[in-house]
This record gives sequence, C-alpha cells and structure tokens, in this order.
Amino acid sequence: MIMKIQKAWGALDTDKNNKLSKDELSKLIKSLVPDIKDDPECEEKIQTTYDKLDLNGDGHVSFFEFCKIVKMDGTLKIDGIN
Repeated sequence: MIMKIQKAWGALDTDKNNKLSKDELSKLIKSLVPDIKDDPECEEKIQTTYDKLDLNGDGHVSFFEFCKIVKMDGTLKIDGIN
C-alpha cells in the first residue's frame, strides 16, 4: 500500500519539492472531479480542502498529511469534494 501512495505522491508533486502546493492539489481535484470546474464555489472548496489537509498550517501539504486522505483501497477521500 505504501508503495502505491509513494507512487501517487511522486506523480502529484510535480516540482519534486516534497510538498504539495495548492496548485498541485487543485490540478488533482480537477482531474478526479471534472464537474467541479462548473461549480461556482470550486476555488473556495479547493481552498477549504487544502486548509484541512495542511494540518500544521505551514502552507504546504506534506507526504504525511497526504497519507491522511488515502483510504485503504487506495482511493482518496476528500471531504466536501467527493
């Protein structure tokens, strides 16, 4: 399971700085939930989700924080999005 999470992390962390930026998370959400782009509250929902994931409030999502949204079956659980 951890190998799958690391592989997903590697694909999402496009700038390879070991942190997910809001932009990187936004791209992920918009690819997983294409209809969200039509939601007038899209950016607000993404910001809220990002804030929830950034557990220590440092402005980035770490690998540890990312692991908190990965379910046992390998899918992501993002409250307010899916």
